[in-house]
Amino acid sequence: RKLYRGLRISRVVEVVRSERTRLLNRAFNARYFLADLEAAYDGLVELESARNQVQVSGHEVGLRHIYRRLVPMRQWRSEYPEGFFAFDLHRLLQSGETHSSDGRRLHLAPARTAPNNLAVLDSSGREVQLGLIAFRRD
Repeated sequence: RKLYRGLRISRVVEVVRSERTRLLNRAFNARYFLADLEAAYDGLVELESARNQVQVSGHEVGLRHIYRRLVPMRQWRSEYPEGFFAFDLHRLLQSGETHSSDGRRLHLAPARTAPNNLAVLDSSGREVQLGLIAFRRD
């Protein structure tokens, strides 16, 4: 989503290489990322429960809402864009970490409307559309 001036192939290759390096060289801990997802999810479910005055558990929440909760300020989103968030979801799926500290299991599913989905690579490397997240006891 960035605009780079110039038509030289070497410049395009340089920009793509630097973005790829920036993405792959970021530190990642699957357990910490899962804990952050769980905390953001619990906060959103708690707000929804208070708003509707009904206790909701295991309710599905949009991944974009989770992303906005994790990165609330716009200027921070330039340093951690949605693409990085989707890549971290891919890393989480690859790691096999699916159970939170309290024993609930992570569930990811596509949203009904396509614009609400994020393109994420699954553990086998195929692109899947994911838009909803839930933590449920199995």
